[in-house]
Parts: sequence; C-alpha cells; structure tokens
Amino acid sequence: MSRMAFVISLGVLLVPRIAAGCVIMAKPTVLDAYKNADVVVIARAISVEHVSDQSETPLNASRVLSTTMEVEKVFKGNLRIGDKMTLICRYHPTKRASVNNYFINMQKERTKELIQTATSITIVGAQCFHTTDVHIWEPLSKTTAELFYIEPGQSGQGLFKDWAIACGKREGFNFHVIPKTFKDAFDTILKVNELS
Repeated sequence: MSRMAFVISLGVLLVPRIAAGCVIMAKPTVLDAYKNADVVVIARAISVEHVSDQSETPLNASRVLSTTMEVEKVFKGNLRIGDKMTLICRYHPTKRASVNNYFINMQKERTKELIQTATSITIVGAQCFHTTDVHIWEPLSKTTAELFYIEPGQSGQGLFKDWAIACGKREGFNFHVIPKTFKDAFDTILKVNELS
C-alpha cells in the first residue's frame, strides 16, 4: 500500500520521490500575466515602513512592512500619474495580498487538493495563523491525514496544539508536535513520510 505524504513549508513541497520548489504549474506568459492583471504601471519607491528594531525579526527575514510607490506611467488600470499606492508585505500575517494573483490562487487550490488526498502531512516553517492563512489551515482542519508539526518554539507549538484540539484532533493520534528545527527534524521527517 503506498502512503501519500505532503509537506507544507515556506518554500518546498515534498511528496514521495518528488520534490518541487514552489512550482506546480507553468509560469504564465507575459501576455497572459498582462491580461490577468488589474493594474500595470511603472512606479518608483518614495518611502519604506520597517518593523521596529525592538520587534522580533519576521519569519520571512525582511523587516519591510510596506513600501509607498508613486506612479510614473500607466499601461492598464484606473491609476493616474502621480497617484500613490502602498504595497504591503505579502507574508505578514496581519496583511492581505494587495493584488488578486491567479497564480497564487492556483497554488492555493492545488494545495487544498493535495491536503484532501494525503494520508500524512508534515508542516515545516508555517506558523499557525489559522485566522489569516485560511487557505492553509481550513483544509488542514478538515483533513483525515496524520499531521506532523515541526516547530522548535514553545509559543508556536502552543498555537498549533490549541488549533488542532479546537478542530477535534487528538495529540498522538491525529497530530504530533516535533519540537525541533527543520535541520534537527530532517531524519524524522524522512521517516514519518517513508522517504528514507
């Protein structure tokens, strides 16, 4: 009997004997990207908002929260020269994506399909922000797959355990917390996903 495994991480999806780094489908052509874009402009950065020096470094290692851009040329959309737009960090849990990107939507749909059919799911490098990252955590809440959560920090472990229990999952049966870094848990990840 083959065991389907699925690993969620910030950058890599692993399935038995297959590895794909952030790419599940072909990139669109420039023309397709243009057709699917709401706005196409040339703009220059006029200001940048950073996380305070006293704050923890964000998970994506970027201290940039937002960048204000000033439009210099408009090819498509309802912006005008001189308009200002604020681009937010896409990976900050309190922010939402500033554009509707069909490639990202396709990735979300593919992730949902993989979660529904997996028997084992290993989660690495994804904090349990279930109220903002609904596209990840809602399908995980409904899956019958066994969940393995790799997280060295106690606060992250606590968030995940609280979420899993609220979803009706039982520790040691439906979910397991592995209190290690990715590097230290690598052999465990291979073992639970039958990849070694």
